[in-house]
Order: sequence, then C-alpha cells, then structure tokens
Amino acid sequence: MATITRWVNAEGSLTDWQKIGGLSVVATMNSDDNGTSFFNNDGESGLNDSQSFTFDPLPSYIAQVIGHTAYFKAAKRSGNDKTVQPAAWFGTWDPGANEVLTVAGTWVSFSRTDMNTATPTVDQMNAGELRLKHTGGTVGDAGWTYTYWDVNTVLTGGGLITAFLQWLPPLFAVASHGLLKCEVTQILSKLNPRPSNDEEVRKILEAFRVRPCYNF
Repeated sequence: MATITRWVNAEGSLTDWQKIGGLSVVATMNSDDNGTSFFNNDGESGLNDSQSFTFDPLPSYIAQVIGHTAYFKAAKRSGNDKTVQPAAWFGTWDPGANEVLTVAGTWVSFSRTDMNTATPTVDQMNAGELRLKHTGGTVGDAGWTYTYWDVNTVLTGGGLITAFLQWLPPLFAVASHGLLKCEVTQILSKLNPRPSNDEEVRKILEAFRVRPCYNF
C-alpha cells in the first residue's frame, strides 16, 4: 500500500464561496497560513452554500484506491458558530452520517475518512472533488482554508520497484562514466514511466551515489 497526498489544483464545480486574500486559489488552499487567505461563504444568506476543489491526479502506476482521508481547516468568520459538512464529491452529494462539524472563531483542523465512497475507482478519484457545505448558523460567515487529500492506494506491478527495473538498463549503461545529477535528470525525463516526484528522484540519486552538477 502507498499513500499519495493530493493538493488543490483548481476550484471545483461548486463555487458559492468567495476567495478572501490576494493569493491564487492553489496557493490559498495549499498553504497552512491560518486564514491569511481563505474561502468564505456569503454571510447573511449563506445557508446551504457549497464550495469544492479539484486535486492533482493520481500517478499512472496506481492500480486501485483502497481508502481516502480529507484534511482541512475551517472557522467561524463572523456571527454565531457555524455548522459545515465536508464530503468527497464523486458526482453525487451523499455526505454520510456524522459529517456535520461546528466551527467557532478560531481556525481548527479537521479530517474525514472515506467520505461518500470509501473505495472509488482511480478514475472516480481523479475526477472527484472535496466539498464543504454551510448547513447552519445563517447569520455571518464560515471560512475554509488549507485542504489536502490523502489517498491509500495499491500500486501496479510493484509500482516504484517495477519502474526502477525499467530505469536500470539506461542508467547502468552510463554509470561507468560517473553520473552527474543533471545527467540522471535528463535520462529519467525520457523514460516512461518517469519518476513522479522528488522523493523518487532522491532514491535514484542515493542508489547511484551520483555527483552534483554545478552551473557557473
């Protein structure tokens, strides 16, 4: 099993809330800034307003989703305490039981596991959104900031191990010359599948004890 962390890449299909602060949508929701910038429901008539976000797709070597947990921060921005419902949005609204949360005047972190669909397909997960719905405390605002989505997955054919086996021949072909870090990057960029993140590249560099590349 591997846990993949997915980050916000855009607003989703539900856009009732308003962005407060000067950062982009991506920077706003991926930065734990305690509400320097955030999304806010529209105050006096905000009951049942919903906001959702889409996330980075899962890597191509993921075979199956076996669970997921959403993390986010929310707070009352004005008026009385608010209630909100977090849910995974796979094309239908079904928040499940015990999903209503009460938010007060400070930013509080929450998590919800296996919302709506505990084991979506990879395609459903890639198309899915996280949604927050304002359900109670109609006078005043609720805010939402900093969210990400952890997905528990099964890798295809060993995932990274299988990919390493595909990467080894071209790497060994030039290893006797003493690989530079920039040379490894150029080689891997031409492979399919490519390393999907910095951690995979770091493992390769460590395995081959490659020399750093300096540009003057």
